[in-house]
Amino acid sequence: MMYVVPCVAALLLIKLFDISALTGNSECSSCTSATFPAVIVLFVLFGLAICPFTYCLSFLFKEHAAAQTFTMKINFLVGVVLMIVSYILDVIESTESVNAALKFIWRLSPLFDLGNGLLSLVLNELDTLQDGTTEKKSPFSTDLMGAEMIYLVLTTFLFSAVVLAIDYDVKIPGLRRTNTPDRSIDDDKLDIDEDVAKEAQRVTSGAANDDAVKIAGLRKVHPGGKVAVRDLSFGLKRGECFGFLGINGAGKTTTMKMLTGDVAPTFEF
Repeated sequence: MMYVVPCVAALLLIKLFDISALTGNSECSSCTSATFPAVIVLFVLFGLAICPFTYCLSFLFKEHAAAQTFTMKINFLVGVVLMIVSYILDVIESTESVNAALKFIWRLSPLFDLGNGLLSLVLNELDTLQDGTTEKKSPFSTDLMGAEMIYLVLTTFLFSAVVLAIDYDVKIPGLRRTNTPDRSIDDDKLDIDEDVAKEAQRVTSGAANDDAVKIAGLRKVHPGGKVAVRDLSFGLKRGECFGFLGINGAGKTTTMKMLTGDVAPTFEF
């Protein structure tokens, strides 16, 4: 839903500045009545594809701030820069055929598809004015934006499948997140608080089955054997006020990340 605002704003700006090659007004020699509707479809498909694409990139980072910064840089690189490079390769006659093959790879970037699709409409209008022809192509043809639209649909499903595969721990080499049960790590002998042990016993005995929230044996072990969350068990009754307190490094943030699905647990009963 957050994409709706910039999407509508971009379309309004195109209309406001009346870019003839994109709006399909009477001044456009190569446009058809489907030009602006095709631009709208391109923006919608871009929104569907860029979300899972960016989500996939986020798995490469551990810190949210770093993920946001580098994701913006990567999107700029594979979008704007790649589109300019592709255009230059098309202009140079000796590299035009090479770029035609490379576009099959370039189009895996949703940002490239958006930029290249819009650029194709503008270049088509310039070619029409230069050649003086009256032939009009459909904006949905593969010569203009059709290929980009097809790729946006395909990458929407592709990147969504990758995100789901990672989240649900499908065994993909290099992408699989570690959340397999690991009970081989011997915990240090700890003095467990009486109230903590009593609450854990209440959960394991089934007395907390009717609670609004029930956590049983939640555990997170980082690579190297560091135990971040150690068999956390508690239940929250409906309407109960809950305060989650602890010293630095107690595992509060890790617990909340596991509960929200941001981090996969190592083990849970």
